Amino acid sequence: MTNTSKIGLIADDFTGAMDSGAQFSYSEFGVHFRFTGLPTSDVEIINTASREIPETEAVARVQAACHSLAGRSLFKKIDSTLRGHVGAEIEGVLSASTYRKAVICPAAPLQGRTVQNGVLSVKGLPLEQTTFKDDPVYPAKTSRIAELVGKPVSHLSLDFVRGPQNELVDAISRADHALVTTDAETSDDLSVLARAILDAQALPCGAFGLAKAYLLALNVPSVEHPAFKVDGRVLVIVGSANQTARQQVERLETFPDCLVLKLDASSSPKEIKSTLATLPSDKRILVLYGNQEKTIRTPEWLRFGQTVSEVALSLLEIFQPQTILAVGGETVTYFCQQAQARSIRVLGEAAPGIPFGRIQGGLLNQRLLVTKAGGFGNPDTLVNILYSAENK
Repeated sequence: MTNTSKIGLIADDFTGAMDSGAQFSYSEFGVHFRFTGLPTSDVEIINTASREIPETEAVARVQAACHSLAGRSLFKKIDSTLRGHVGAEIEGVLSASTYRKAVICPAAPLQGRTVQNGVLSVKGLPLEQTTFKDDPVYPAKTSRIAELVGKPVSHLSLDFVRGPQNELVDAISRADHALVTTDAETSDDLSVLARAILDAQALPCGAFGLAKAYLLALNVPSVEHPAFKVDGRVLVIVGSANQTARQQVERLETFPDCLVLKLDASSSPKEIKSTLATLPSDKRILVLYGNQEKTIRTPEWLRFGQTVSEVALSLLEIFQPQTILAVGGETVTYFCQQAQARSIRVLGEAAPGIPFGRIQGGLLNQRLLVTKAGGFGNPDTLVNILYSAENK
């Protein structure tokens, strides 16, 4: 029997762990994204960093996470565009826990990600027609979630989701396969689905849309948090090559107190430090990102997240940022590892789907950290976060 007052969230990448974990911060739960130490908070987040490793190793990491979170209710965070070893990792959780059915729904309607008739769409376009078709590791070749999950599934249409609750619960429980995918177009659809998952005692598998609905279904008292506000100077680290991230940086570049440095795949901390030796005092925001016009699949560019993180860490003394905004899951994972962070106290969202928290321990103790997936948002997303009225 699991304990619904203690939750374990298992994600396959850093930004996903943060954005779904942030949904639970709007409650009386304490939320920690922990890198070291034993799980002690109400909500403990584990990032298996398994999206881009071999499947067998990914499953082993997920099972290890389950064992460390034993006795808790689990939430399996999956990518909202279903990148990674989605089906294999979910089967790994089922084999290492007491759950017998998993309900999979990657929808995040407020951000334009919906599922209808088993087809995953982003802002009205089937997945394979979006910028995700150019993902360097998981280029989207289909929008059918059954194919993206990669394992046998039973699918429940909107007719079930919007029908009688008891019939939805029964359909989940009686499904032919352990993995059950569902349609969802609205936040109300996800709310209904979350309640059914609890009633069916199934494993919830989704993105931050389902995470938010799941918290509401638990009926945990909500808590008001202070509004997000940038602390001091901001170091923006962009390791993603997604064109959406590039557009966001180009918008930032138009502001006079923002300095954008374009790095090559072989850029070294030493040369960038010399460039900033005479950094103008009026620069409040420093952006580091890749000097590439499109996704480049050379080994050097595929390791760019590490390169930009190493450069960023070398600039801490010169620039002295109080806020770090990291774009790209692999980039922020490597950055926090090298900064020797122990955990992140997750505090909420700077904007829907853009989580933030305080780094605990290491070189950046108590610094504010904001994270964003590369392909997430619109061209003005970073501008809206860093130049909102509260942050001027």
